Amino acid sequence: MDCLTLLKGVSIKKLSPSIVGGGITLGLGLKTGFSQWIAILSSQLIGKPANEWVIFTLSSLVGFFLSYPASNTGAANVACPLAAALATANGFNPIPPILGAAIATRLPSSLSSTTPSMAIVYSSGYIRMRDLFKVGIVSDTIRLVILLLIGFPLAKYFLALKGTA
Repeated sequence: MDCLTLLKGVSIKKLSPSIVGGGITLGLGLKTGFSQWIAILSSQLIGKPANEWVIFTLSSLVGFFLSYPASNTGAANVACPLAAALATANGFNPIPPILGAAIATRLPSSLSSTTPSMAIVYSSGYIRMRDLFKVGIVSDTIRLVILLLIGFPLAKYFLALKGTA
């Protein structure tokens, strides 16, 4: 199914052109084989046999670190196809790594560039970048550790409930 068939003309008009265009461009760009090449390269670095938790962790870390210099939407548009390719290249269900990558792109908040709300807080002038970074890096690390500890078991549990584990 093509991504454009999912969006009707009316709903596209309501969305920001940069979000729609950026998402479609990144998605089509990763269909060229780049994500499969990254998956094969990563599989060789991880070694065989890779387990699902390692794939989940790697996908989450990619999403987490991509989200610092990029927007959350852009990071998710890159990290999720990479997570899917990495999981399928190793013979695993791609849903848990995709969930890990998608959730991880929402975690960073220690820089004013990570989310619009952090940019608003920083631009108010009441908070210095150093203070924002100190508190943010601690909270980011705690949230990432929690995701890595409980994200994969929860994803597997919900997939088992759905019957697709």
